[in-house]
Amino acid sequence: MAKKKKQNLFAGLTWEDIDEWAGDRIASRGRSYQENGYVSALAVKITPVKVYT
Repeated sequence: MAKKKKQNLFAGLTWEDIDEWAGDRIASRGRSYQENGYVSALAVKITPVKVYT
């Protein structure tokens, strides 16, 4: 079986996107972490969502 190539889900993400989603305070903290080298990689964990009808 051939291995699937991992998709980079963050490739098109901008700081503006993060500001809009998380708010200025959290985005600023994240930007500082990235600029100071505290963040070297990001990961995505997909979790199921229960839908109640």
